[in-house]
Amino acid sequence: MNNIDELLERLFEALESDTSDRTDEEKVKQALKTEFSENEREMLMGVLDSLFGEVTKMAENPKNYFFSNEQEKLDKYLAERDKKVDSTDQ
Repeated sequence: MNNIDELLERLFEALESDTSDRTDEEKVKQALKTEFSENEREMLMGVLDSLFGEVTKMAENPKNYFFSNEQEKLDKYLAERDKKVDSTDQ
């Protein structure tokens, strides 16, 4: 396991040890502050920012996030197919 995996495992264990029904931003901040050194917090925050940034992109526009490249390929294929059909009609 590399260092970030260990840090994430420790973070999740700290959050799971909380017996309340809800985990909010304040609980995550508190776990980060009490369980990790400043350097470890910086590493975790970088990973979490990246993760939540991608989640935000997915939530805001799932079609573009998941299918934009496939849609472009499909549009290009259909345009090429239409060109071939049009050229054989002439």
